[in-house]
Amino acid sequence: MNLLGIVALSILAVGDANGDWEAGLKAEDLAIRRWRKGMRNSCVRLNEGAKCIKIGKPCPPGTEGCCDKFSCWKRNTRCCCLKPETTANPTTVPTTAEPTLEPTTVLRSDCHVVYDFEDQDLSTWNLTGDAFNNQPTYGDNPHAREEGRHSNHQGDYWIGTFENRPGPNYPAGGMQGEGPQGTMTSPSFLLYAKYLKFLIGGGCVEVYTPVHAQLLIDGRVVLEETPKSCVDKMTEKTWNIATYLGKNAQFRLIDKSSAFWGHINFDNLRQCQRMLIG
Repeated sequence: MNLLGIVALSILAVGDANGDWEAGLKAEDLAIRRWRKGMRNSCVRLNEGAKCIKIGKPCPPGTEGCCDKFSCWKRNTRCCCLKPETTANPTTVPTTAEPTLEPTTVLRSDCHVVYDFEDQDLSTWNLTGDAFNNQPTYGDNPHAREEGRHSNHQGDYWIGTFENRPGPNYPAGGMQGEGPQGTMTSPSFLLYAKYLKFLIGGGCVEVYTPVHAQLLIDGRVVLEETPKSCVDKMTEKTWNIATYLGKNAQFRLIDKSSAFWGHINFDNLRQCQRMLIG
């Protein structure tokens, strides 16, 4: 049974005519746990001959690491796929009509990346205005301008609407300032985990700065974070999205301010199965 079917059964159990809410919640938790158990060997299911092995061990002969394509949900494991020349059937992705639930990039156990901007490609995002035209930003650009300032980004690329350094060949410390405004809305993606985690910074509590990160379902804002730190250093935020399990969502960044600190910094959007620290 696919995830949407499990969610549907869970909803029926929670909202039954007898009003047995406690039994419904237990049924929902059981459904989620069963789904997670089935996902642990997702790389084996999607790639014939693949294996989930412990991190730190070499891939078996005839296989190679393929964490960028397939993932293992079991803690402290990684996926080893058959090498192309040894794969009997080159078509490894199922042809069923069910949605593909497996994320493609593993950050750490229990967390999978939704968007981290390392591909430097915003072509699938809907951009308005000019605040996001020079994004994503490369490297710790705030530190290049001032000693002691840091963005605390993950990887090499992140979103910063004050910045103007789209790559390593551009001058370090480049900036477009607070003037540009706009929005940046992601394509639709499936919510399959209990938590959504991300890094966010910018904005300032001392000045009205309408800069926001939002989760949208059916075009409606269901969760919102407004950074007010008055620093560029991003900190991690966590949203509980269990209520929306199985739904399709979009993520939107908004910079509608040209005031002092009127910019938003953002990076490393992930879905996580547990409330992890750090």
